[in-house]
Amino acid sequence: MDPPYLIAASEYNKLWNEKSEEDLLRILDGLNEQGVRFALSSITYYKGSKNNILLSWMEKYNTYNIKSNYINYYNNSRKIVKEVLVTNY
Repeated sequence: MDPPYLIAASEYNKLWNEKSEEDLLRILDGLNEQGVRFALSSITYYKGSKNNILLSWMEKYNTYNIKSNYINYYNNSRKIVKEVLVTNY
């Protein structure tokens, strides 16, 4: 799953907030308890911001760093981003 990113700045992410992030992570915990496999991509750091909600939650799952270079319509300069893939398998 690739939901909007809480700490990134883009049109895709602008309506995503801390409550949305927490709700999604609770749903994923529930799926895990039912034995349903999931994979979640997200970012932990972006331009000086840190997603503490995700960082705390992902400690109980398998986490893989993803090397990426994001560009967007308004600014195509290189971004300092730490993207992760979190799985329960």
